[in-house]
Amino acid sequence: MESFINFRPLCSNIYTENNMIFRTGTVFRDNEEHFRIIKKYKIKYFIDFRTEKEIVTNTFLITRLEREGVKWFNYTINNYKDDKIEKNPTVNNYALYYLGILEHGKKGIYGFFKFLSNIPNIEPIVYGCSLGKDRTGIISYLLLNILEGRSSDIYNDYCITKDFLLSNSQVIQYFADKGVLDYEKRCNTDNNILKIFEKIFEKRYFSVSHYLCHIGITEADQINIKKKWGKKTIG
Repeated sequence: MESFINFRPLCSNIYTENNMIFRTGTVFRDNEEHFRIIKKYKIKYFIDFRTEKEIVTNTFLITRLEREGVKWFNYTINNYKDDKIEKNPTVNNYALYYLGILEHGKKGIYGFFKFLSNIPNIEPIVYGCSLGKDRTGIISYLLLNILEGRSSDIYNDYCITKDFLLSNSQVIQYFADKGVLDYEKRCNTDNNILKIFEKIFEKRYFSVSHYLCHIGITEADQINIKKKWGKKTIG
């Protein structure tokens, strides 16, 4: 039985305290089995990057999370263009797409990182979008950089997404409903995408820390996030 799409610990808990930060896609059917993972990992917060239009397609999710004692927060990341990706998901188009997410989704990105910095009690959280791939992937890239992740680990956390997506029938149906015929290309998370993205990103913002400062997440916030959520010792 399938659960939340693409649910997993951020970078296999290498840089975070065990079972504290998870990334995910959503779930499209209200089923007891789908929510077992929320109970298993004692998730206390669900951070949703989806738009209002996306959320209304499965409003049961919010109601069900509340029933399970999970606090739901919506930090919408939107206003970026995805038409090129839907029609022609090339490596270069993906890199530009991710830059667009960062440039047009600043309000939601700011809200998420402020949440991580200001939260009083550290309890298990999960964050995600519809498939846990693009918005979730680029947020994970930023967060792992704050946590001083090695490039190889950050790349791997991004790349394994396609394995989670291509094995899930909900994903195939999701793209079919959107009229996307070549869903395998749309699920692509090749590391060359991040390599090209990084070149464009660093040319414009220099570093993740500078980008976050640019949108209002101060160096003090970033240090606070690392102290609160980072693993105390990394082997």
